[in-house]
This record gives sequence, C-alpha cells and structure tokens, in this order.
Amino acid sequence: MSGDRGFRGGRGGRGGRGQIIRPVLEGTRIAIDKQLAEFRANVDCDEIVFPADLSNHDRAIVHTECKKLGLKSKSHGKGEERRVHVTKPDKFIAVDADDSRTLNLSEKGARQLNEYFSKFPPSSNELEMASRGTLDVAWEDENTKSRAENNNNNATTTTARKPYTDAFLTTFGNNVDYKRLHEELEHKRTHVHELAQISMKRQTLPVFKYKDEIIERVNANQVVLLAGSTGCGKTTQVPQFLLDDCWANGKPAKIICTQPRRISAMTVSDRIASERGENIGEGTVGYQIRLESKISKACSLLLVTTGVLLRRLTSEGADAYLSSLTHIIIDELHERDRFADFLMIVLKDVLPKYPNLKLILMSATMREDLFSNYFDDCPVIKVPGFIHPVREYHLEDVLAFTNWGGNNAGLANPQPSKHRKVDASSSFSSQQQQQQQQQQEPSTSEASEMMRAAIENAFVAPSDETFDWLLQCAAQSKDEDLVNVQHSATGATALMAAAGRNRTMEVSQLLQLGANVNLKSQNGMLASDWAERFEHEDLASQLRELESTPGNNDVAMMEEDGAARDGSFDGPVVLDEAALMRLSKYQLESDPDEVDVDLVCSLVKHVHEKNRAKPDGAILVFLPGWDEISKIKDALSDQAGLTDVQIMPLHSMVSPQDQRKVFQKPPRGVRKVVLSTNIAETAVTIDDVVYVIDSGKLKEKGYDAYTAVSTLHQTWISKASATQRKGRAGRVRPGEVYRLFSKSRFEAFAEFQLPEMQRSPLEEICLQVKMMQETLRGMIHSNGAPSPTCASFLKRAVEAPLPQAVDSAVTLLIDIGAFTSAEEDERITRLGRHLADLPLHPRVGKMLLYASLLGVLDPILTIACAGAYRPPFIIGTDSGRQNANRAKKGFSDALGGGSDHLAIVQAFKEWEVACRNGRQAENQFLWNNSLSGSTLHMIKGMRMQLITALTQRGFIQNLQSASYNTNATSLVRSVLAVGMYPLVGRMLPQCRAPTLGTLKGERVRIHPGSVNARFEFSQDELENTSSSTTTLACFEEITRNESNMYVRDSTLISGTSLVLIANTVKVEADPPVVDPLTGESFPKPGVPSALLNVDDWISFRVPLTQIAQLCTLRLRLFKAFASRVERTKKPLAANLQQCLHTTSIVLADSDHNLLGARNQYIQRGGGGRGGGRGFYSGGRGGNNQNFVPPPPSSSQFNGSGDGRGGGRGRGRGRGRGRY
Repeated sequence: MSGDRGFRGGRGGRGGRGQIIRPVLEGTRIAIDKQLAEFRANVDCDEIVFPADLSNHDRAIVHTECKKLGLKSKSHGKGEERRVHVTKPDKFIAVDADDSRTLNLSEKGARQLNEYFSKFPPSSNELEMASRGTLDVAWEDENTKSRAENNNNNATTTTARKPYTDAFLTTFGNNVDYKRLHEELEHKRTHVHELAQISMKRQTLPVFKYKDEIIERVNANQVVLLAGSTGCGKTTQVPQFLLDDCWANGKPAKIICTQPRRISAMTVSDRIASERGENIGEGTVGYQIRLESKISKACSLLLVTTGVLLRRLTSEGADAYLSSLTHIIIDELHERDRFADFLMIVLKDVLPKYPNLKLILMSATMREDLFSNYFDDCPVIKVPGFIHPVREYHLEDVLAFTNWGGNNAGLANPQPSKHRKVDASSSFSSQQQQQQQQQQEPSTSEASEMMRAAIENAFVAPSDETFDWLLQCAAQSKDEDLVNVQHSATGATALMAAAGRNRTMEVSQLLQLGANVNLKSQNGMLASDWAERFEHEDLASQLRELESTPGNNDVAMMEEDGAARDGSFDGPVVLDEAALMRLSKYQLESDPDEVDVDLVCSLVKHVHEKNRAKPDGAILVFLPGWDEISKIKDALSDQAGLTDVQIMPLHSMVSPQDQRKVFQKPPRGVRKVVLSTNIAETAVTIDDVVYVIDSGKLKEKGYDAYTAVSTLHQTWISKASATQRKGRAGRVRPGEVYRLFSKSRFEAFAEFQLPEMQRSPLEEICLQVKMMQETLRGMIHSNGAPSPTCASFLKRAVEAPLPQAVDSAVTLLIDIGAFTSAEEDERITRLGRHLADLPLHPRVGKMLLYASLLGVLDPILTIACAGAYRPPFIIGTDSGRQNANRAKKGFSDALGGGSDHLAIVQAFKEWEVACRNGRQAENQFLWNNSLSGSTLHMIKGMRMQLITALTQRGFIQNLQSASYNTNATSLVRSVLAVGMYPLVGRMLPQCRAPTLGTLKGERVRIHPGSVNARFEFSQDELENTSSSTTTLACFEEITRNESNMYVRDSTLISGTSLVLIANTVKVEADPPVVDPLTGESFPKPGVPSALLNVDDWISFRVPLTQIAQLCTLRLRLFKAFASRVERTKKPLAANLQQCLHTTSIVLADSDHNLLGARNQYIQRGGGGRGGGRGFYSGGRGGNNQNFVPPPPSSSQFNGSGDGRGGGRGRGRGRGRGRY
C-alpha cells in the first residue's frame, strides 16, 4: 500500500531511530487525532471513513494513529477515490482452535499417577465433576459446601481485616491542655530565631492572606474546596492552619492529609515538622506510607498516601476510625488518582453520618465547578500563587534561538509577539506562484560542473557510491543552490536521478536540502515522471503530492493553510513569515512522536550561554521517560562548552541518595540542569529553577477497556500540566519557559489529563468496593439494592469509568473465584476477602495463596513484589541495556532458563548474599549486573509486609513452612501460570520475531529486553506436525505501544501445567486418520488416545489411560486450594495432601522434558554451586531441575542437586540443605 511508505528523515539524529518521517501538516495531524478520539469514544459508531482528498502521507498518519489506539484501518479504492476506513477491533479468534499437540508425560510421570490413583481412586461423584471440565465445581465438595453456603453470613467476623492499632488512632484523648500547647508553640515561633525566620517566611506565602477565610469556611461547612495556584503554599500551610485553630480553641485535632505519591507524603511532612520546630515522627506531625511510617504518640497531623487511607476504611473498625478524625484533606486532586476518585465516592456517602468530620479538597489546577457540584455546591476558595513573571517561548521561537536550519532559515533573536505580522494565507499564494515560475539557469561554477557530472554518473552507473557522491556534491556549498543544478544536456536534476532509481532515502535527503519537485528536464518530465517511467508508482505518487503542495520548494508547507483546510481554526493565523517557514519545515522533517534530542541539547546550551552572568538559575527539562533522560544526559556530557554545567536526572530509577542531590545548590559558578519526568511538575519542588524546557510529552501507562490491553504511549500533556510546568520557572525570580511545541499544538491540548479511573484496570477497585460495603455497612449508598453492583457504585464517580472496564474487571474477579456470579448478586467470596487484604492485583494475590499451598512462597513473593513495584534491572543507555539483558539471561539460565521472572528470583537471592558481605560487595554486585539497589530494598520490604499479611490471615505459620519446595522451579513456573492465567500463549514458529499466539487470539511480540527475545525452536516444533510438542509461555500483561502489541516479561511453561490450571478442560475424541485416496477413516496408529481441549484454544493428545487421571488430579488440586481458603488452619484431607505431592512430581517431570528438549538452545549458567542452605546456596551454577518435593508425611527434605554448566567457572555444582 502506497500509504505505508515514505521518505526517511535525516540520519536518525533527532529521533535516534531513523524512522519514516511523514511530511504532514501539524493542523492535519491534530484534526486526525481529534476525529479518531471522538470515534473511539462513541459507542454507537462502528466505522468512520476519511475523505478521499487525504494524501498518501495523511493516510499513513491515520494508519499509525489507529495502531496506537487499537483501531483497525484499511485503505480502499484507487487514485482519487482512495479512502481510509477505520473500524473498532473485532473479538479475537483463537489461532489454535483446531490445532492439537502431544502432551508428553514421561514413564516416570505416568507411573506416579498410577501409584497415586491406585491408593486414592476417584469416586463416581469425582469423575462426574471432573467430566464437566470446570474448576468451580471444586467448591461443591461436601467438606467445603457448608462453608461456601454460609460464606456471606459469617465472613465479616471471621475474615475481616484486623483493625489498625497505631499511635495515631490510640492517642486521641481529652485530658490534654491544647490551649497551652498552642501558646508554647507561638512562644517558640517568636523567641526561637530559626522558627521566627520560618514564621516570617510563611507569612509571605499567598495562602497566608487567606488564613482567616479558610478557617472560617471550614468551620462553617463540612466540605470546602481550595483551588490554589502553584507556589501558594497550600500543601504545607492549610493543615497547620486547621491544627493551630483547633488547639487555640482548646480542641483536639486528628487530621489526615492524603498525597498521591510516597515521596510527597515524606517531604511535605518533613517540611511541616521543621516549620513547627519538630523532628518528623517525634512530635505532632508524622507520615505513613507503604512499608514505612513515622508516628509519635502525640501525632495530630498524619500525611499518608491515598491507598493507606482506603485500606483503613476497608478494615475492621472503620466506623470508629472515622469517628476519631476531625479533618480529612485530599491534596493534589487535579492528578485524578483512581484511589482519590474512589475515596470521594465513599466520603460523599459517609459524611452525613459524621457531622463533625470536615473534608478539604485541595488542588493546584482543576475544574472547580466539577468538584463543587459533586459535593452539593460546596464553597470554593481560590488562592493565587506567588509566581514571578514567566516569559513563554514556543517551538517557533526555539528554532530561531538555536539557529535551526542555518542562518537562511530565520531570524537570529526573535522576541515573542513582537514580529512583523503577515497574513499567512496571502503569503501562501504568492509563494506558490513564485515556485511555479521558477526555472534554474545553468551555473558555470566548478561546484556546479561537479554536480552535473555526479548527476550523469548516477543515471549511467547507479550504486551506493555514486549516490553518496551525488549527495555530497549537493550539500557541499551553502552559497549556491547546487541541489537544483540541472544537467547541461538533459536538464535532469539530482532528484530526478534518485527518483528514477527508486532511492527513497536519497530522495528524502535531497528534499531536505531544498530539491525542487517542480523542475522539468528538457523533455518536459518532472521527478515524479522519472519515477513513473521506471515503474516506481509509490514514489511517483508521493512526489506528486509534493508537486501540488504549496511551498514544497523549501519542503515547507504552510501550517495555517492546513488549519484552514481541516477546520481546526476559525480564521487565518498571522505569524512572522520567516518563523512560519522555519516552523513548517521543521515539522515536516521531524517525528512529532519523538523528543528531538539535538534540539534539546542546543537549547540547553543556548540558555546557559545567554545567561552565563547569572549561573545560579537552574534549568529544569521535562522529558517523558528514562530513555530520553539517558540520551540527553549522554549528549549533554559530550557537548563542548558545557564544562560548568552539572547534569542531574530526576526519575524513580535514580537512587534516593542521588534524588536528594537535585535539591541541593550546585557549586559557585556552576549551573544545575535537571532532567526530569512529570514528577517535578507538582510532587516535588526544586527551589532554584529559573528556566524550564518543556518537551510537552508524557509517558503514560493506560488501559484500553475495549480490548483489555495495557497501553504505554508517549502522549501530549494537558494545558493544565503545561501551566504547572511553566509555573516552576517563576518561583525564585522572573523566569523563562521554552516549549518544544507550537502555539497551535498547545491550543489543541486537552484541558486536563484523563482521570486515572478511566485509563486503568479496575479489579483492585472493585474488590475494595465490596469490602467497603461490608466495613461501612449501611452507609454506602445502594439505590435500594441489598448488595449494589460495582458498576452502579462506580457510576457515581466524579467522572465514571467506562462500563466496559467495569464489566471486564468483574468478569475476571468472577473467573478467579473472588466474586459470585452476577446471578448471585456479585457477592464477594471468602477468597475475595483474602485477596482484598493483599496490596496486590487479585490475580497475583491468588498466585501467592497457591504458592503457600505448594511450598514455593519464597520465590513467588519476590516475583509478586517486583511485579507490583518494578523489576530491579536498570535499563539506561544502549550499552547499559545490553549489560542488563546479559545479566538477566545469566540469572535466568541459573534456574533453567526461559524465564524473566525466575531471573528476578535469582538476582534477588544473589543480592542478599552480596549484602551479607558488606556495602562494598553489594555495590559491586549491583554495578556488575545493572541492578537497582533501591528497588531491591523496596522488594525486600514488600516481601516482609506480605509475609505478615499471610501470617495474620492464617495461611502460613512462617516463610520457611511455606517454602519447602523453593528449588522446584517446575512448581514455580506452574504457580506463575496460575497467577497469570488466562494470559498464556504458544510460541509461533512461522513468525520472524519471537511471537506468542494467545488464548484470546492476539499475536503479540516478545519484548526485546526479555530473555525469550532470542528464542529458537526445536526441529520438532519447526516441522509443526500433529505429533509435535509446543512451547507455551505465561506473562503478566499485554502492552500496546505506538506500533506493536508485546509482552515484556514471560516464562516458559509445560503443557501439563496448562492442563492443570486452565479454567475449562473438555475431553474430545481424537479424530481418525482419513485416507486421501479412498476417503476411508481408521484410528490413529499407536496408543489409543483422546484430546484434552483447553478453553476452546489448544488441544493436547493424551493416552486414554491418563485422561481420567489428569482431569481428576486437576479437580483435587483445586479442591485442596478451596479447602485451604475456606479453612486456613485445618489440615488437608489425606487424598488432597497426597495430590499436592503427586502434582509436584508430575510437573517437575514435565518441566524437565520441556527444558531438556531445549538444552541445545538454553545454555545453563556455570560455576560450581557452593554448599549452603537449600535455595540460599551461594554461587552461580548447575541447578537440580528434577527436584522431587517432600512427601506429605514430612515437612523437611534432605536433597542434593547436581548440574553441569559452562560460563563463569565450569564444573560440577552440588548443593545440600534442608527444605
């Protein structure tokens, strides 16, 4: 399709990827984005058709944007009638629905099954239940049936969360003289020099002028909305106003203030404490975040993350807790965190029961009327910020400052809004006439003669060398228009030569040099005619698009003409003509989806050199992600003339110690340049920033409710965010903001960012809804229903999530057993209550419970925490990424290979060993293996939190008792499949890059950073016969970026694992063999077999003797799980306990077959494994993949492992220990 091809821009300098650059007007891009967004949001519209007047490049942009949004697009028609049709995605069709593979159980596995069922034969009732193929029948077991039936009646007393008993809740009392406390504080504020200085500074904050009004409004109303501009001081001062007012009137105060981020809760509480002359956590101010808290017995003001407050409200004693509070402050509401939006629904319902509880909503920029109306027209207080004047520069100005395109491209020193103005539409037509009349007179200079010779050579002897020489000749002089020199005899140009030979790269580069597409050779042919003459239709078509485009002589189309054509603007826009030409040329030659690294570096250098006399002003650069931060940091480090600049990244990947350096003053005479994501927008404040460079980009993780796929895109920010970023430049003195987007693009920005509740999966939220309905029974609005549905509850949000997202979340929760079916009023089950108590996605929580059942909790804890937080591997620059990938593969190979998740397990284990050898050994280990120490410490802390939660719920006695099978990687892989199901797929041999065909029918790529990115198929799989085995993998999520759907982390699993954990497994007859000549059918040769069809996706051929055994084994496995969930402290029945043992052996055998078949591809890590205790043995080396778990009669097992491997220190490794 011609629309899928185009010219490549430059040599990858800006985007760094050498991607296709489409010469499309910005106004057209904006109009396309707007129309696609409206179509996607319209549930009643299934198709839109774009008009036929779109160019090939315009259509290519439509196709590209559709990929980002998960829409389907296809061009239909020919010539002038070619149109792009866009539709919404259909339901996926499983790619393996009619496929069957062999499930190879070895003789050892078959023998174990026979032994187990000879001892515990299935009853007729079990066989009947197993034949249904579903797992929910396990709840019907007579040992758990009565518990399941009474689940809803006694759950709140037996499984509710334990009440919190921290100091903040228990120190509330009336025997304190609060007036005296207030007088002592005021005395310190006037007589202690440091506090006096702080008090004077506090009084200069804009919010201080509104102190009396704020207190008066809060005392008179239950809900107050405070909209304070950036820098007004609301976050640190309003909580103190309320606390001081209570004390001054002799009243106690218990104030909760929520923050969207951990770092905000810590830094704000520390700031408030210092302003009150206290140490954080030792006086009246404290904080509580996940895994960490600082609270004293005297605490009256507690800073928490929103999630901490929600967890308190879903715990036993929520009513008493709310009764003890005087104020709840929700800060940074404009960020629209999904938990904050959820919290507002809850508080709106419960506030009438607590008339003494005050709610204060605070934000920097938001739609005041939206939230005021939500809380029954509550009063609004608007506080302006104290911001020095900030001068705005947009992309059109930045291009001039940095002299983009050379001196002939524009002015040397533009001043915004002071240029000579011209009507863009009139200059547009005059340029078009000039272009049509242009014809070059032959030049007689030596350079021109050389150019003519290069043109002739390119026609006569085309090769890479001749066209390289042609480009060099065209670009060698800035004084002469060599690119448009015509051959003396034929009138041919360099562009004609490149077009005739279909050299699209050279065509693109010649156009950037100013090649004129309207010049004609002596036979009257244009460059497009030369392309057509040699049957290069795609290239000819694209050149014709440029012929009909005004201003193409400079490869610059008028942006405003595009705006007029697509209706984006009401009238003609006037701009400085030179600036307009430069802007249009830049936009046509750059990729709007990428941050221009070269431009950012040039701008940093320009700002620094222009203000060398004032080096104390820091430069803050807003970038979308770590990739851009790393690239620009490296590029700036290589820049000449920037030796007196200190470059500092601010990102969650940076260690806390390095993050703190960002807030420190640089040495005298050195300018600080901070490269940050949007974390510096509102969460933290860098006091010395004077200059802001705003890329206008945000890397946003979202969720497509229509396809249940996660998304990761670089998107444009909102106008509110742009205003926030601008405000960061005016806190110290008059500042400047340089926006790397045009004024037109800014006007097209959304007013506000989409609420997180509308772009996130809702499973955790839905679980909390049901828990909240129990802990706050009678207070949650239900519209008269005894048990309101999640959909009806969330529909009452300030801006409700999409119904598809809620339906998808509820369906998943029903599938995993956390909710009863919709016919049973969507009630939360006992399993659901257990899962709600774990601060993890419900699927991951179920995985932990299975891990404790099968004795592999230790490694699964590490995987779960890394998934909930982030993987520990640092991916920085290209070289750093390669080092991280090598280390990751080494860790994975040490545990059998083929698993990103097991790589994390091994990395964590070896890090713990390194930590025991001292700080220096730890740092060296982190450096060698591209690991983040702060991330690993966070994972360690999260593990402890989860161990405590599982212990309190009665699932485990301690970690060791639930980790006796830790080294059985086969069980770890199977438990991973349980937690990730139905996110499983089959490796597809027919695809070039490693690709999975999923259970739902998608085809998704393996991410390049995965250890499975270089997966190679065995010969058996490549032959792809019905007797072939197949390689399966499980994964956490599917992510869609700008061009592909992919999975980042995956783990290879066996077919047996899939059969045992799938939702449904149906027994089907094995179709007979049909003679192609006679049509006669007869049974397949060999052992009689049948098919086990997994979720109508893939079928496994299994001997008839093993069919009933496998079906009954999977039923009993889930019965064991159901029994443990229902009665956490009672031992399992003997047949179920032995089932776990048998399952472990069968899975270990299958895992050995899976990895053994791939031995020639998966190289095990070497190095003799030293002695040690089980899983914690030191060293990297061979691993016992045939580990047999302990029999049910023993809680410990003495075993030895034996493995061989190359790599670091060849040799045999032995490990011996107790499990």
